[in-house]
Amino acid sequence: HTLPHSQTPMTENTSTPTSTPKQTPMASLHYPTPSTTNTAKHILSTATSAAIPHIGSFASQTAVDIRTESNWRWKYDKHAVNHVRVCAQATSEGCLDVCRSGLEVLYDHFRYGDVSLGEMLKARSHARATSTGAGYFETGVVVGRKPPSMTYEPHTNNTRPCLTLPLHSQLLTGPQVHEQASRWVSQGVIEPDTAHALANLTMSDVNLKESDWVFCILGAGAAMGPLETLLGLG
Repeated sequence: HTLPHSQTPMTENTSTPTSTPKQTPMASLHYPTPSTTNTAKHILSTATSAAIPHIGSFASQTAVDIRTESNWRWKYDKHAVNHVRVCAQATSEGCLDVCRSGLEVLYDHFRYGDVSLGEMLKARSHARATSTGAGYFETGVVVGRKPPSMTYEPHTNNTRPCLTLPLHSQLLTGPQVHEQASRWVSQGVIEPDTAHALANLTMSDVNLKESDWVFCILGAGAAMGPLETLLGLG
């Protein structure tokens, strides 16, 4: 900070200022409105509307139904199915139009700091192309440090992680998983190949911790998928 003239020292100061530089707050991605439901409906209905030139009234009605649905939380599934039907009836170019339209409205309406998501992506793409390195997206990796929480049957003294199957108040392991899977097959709950895969994963000589498998779990699939099991395996 510069001192007022009356307080400025008479001696020449040639040192470099040591004031702490002002930190710029990190920008983040924001929904265009507080309602994530309205945002999802707007994007999906706009994308669906792009198929109207290709298949006509069904796309138009589906877009209207999506936009006007008042109980989205419990009825979104039928609209998602109808959206897929619209794409299935459209030509290949029609499907591409649907995708482009959905991405366009997403890029235009989501905000990243003071600019739209689309503007931000263009700027960072330009930075990468011109090698300025101006903060384009990078990949981050989070590595767990806790030991796996799942072990094979205790009486085997095998501490390698293995598949466990939560069922009601029980946690099934080893042969119990195989037996339950067989019951499900006989009841028509799962396919035989699923039961076979489960049985293989409960074998004591399968080292799940040291496997080379990579799993990608996104969106609703993370809630319905084996996220907790995979985390427990380390």
